[in-house]
Amino acid sequence: MSQRELARLINVRPNTISHLCSDKVNSAYFDTLEQICRTLNISLNELLVLEDD
Repeated sequence: MSQRELARLINVRPNTISHLCSDKVNSAYFDTLEQICRTLNISLNELLVLEDD
């Protein structure tokens, strides 16, 4: 699924999804993450990857 399609399905701007997929993201709304997880049928643990500094 493209970022643009995901944005359309959860009714957010494509730039929002693009930003969340970038290395520069440092915060996100839980509602947006929840919508992404529901749409992709995945858990939050599958969506987020924690990296050491």
